[in-house]
Amino acid sequence: YRLFTDLTNQSGMDFETYWAIKRSKESNTSILKNRLLFSEKQTKEFTKAWMSLIEEERYLEMDTLFTDTLTVLQQLEGKSALYLVTARQFTERANRQLDRLGISSFFKKIIVTEQNRTKAELIRLLDLDFSHSVIVGDTGEDTLAGKELSMTTVNVLTGFRNEQVLRSYSPDYIFNNLSDFYTEIVQH
Repeated sequence: YRLFTDLTNQSGMDFETYWAIKRSKESNTSILKNRLLFSEKQTKEFTKAWMSLIEEERYLEMDTLFTDTLTVLQQLEGKSALYLVTARQFTERANRQLDRLGISSFFKKIIVTEQNRTKAELIRLLDLDFSHSVIVGDTGEDTLAGKELSMTTVNVLTGFRNEQVLRSYSPDYIFNNLSDFYTEIVQH
């Protein structure tokens, strides 16, 4: 949201409104063209700036963990091999952020797509028994990657997609958050 407002000079669209729009699967491009009436040129300039700035330290430092994240990772520690797969551009920046958040050590491996391979392609390289694996994510793309690999698919509603959008990808499970996932699936 901060990057969006920085790039558009929009203080009229508050945080809740922006995220409600994004969670319904409307892209920044659509918001720019249809709601803010940006020209094609302005939209292209925004997109270029967005991609160059989205993983700058000043924006990454604004990210925080959800309150249940650390607890769930601690509960899973030793019970499962955890892998983090993220569609980020820069491995070094992703690793620095995960270190800052204090969660790197929970993962057997951290995999960054660097925007040049799909999550499914990179997960496949792990050579795991996918029929006994679970992919937990907050996007439909995570569900599609899991389905491609015959994994159990779980979505959590803490990301930038709402339940209706996530249901359209037909995940095996949808939970409000990681705690609900842990309680309902892992503990049982």
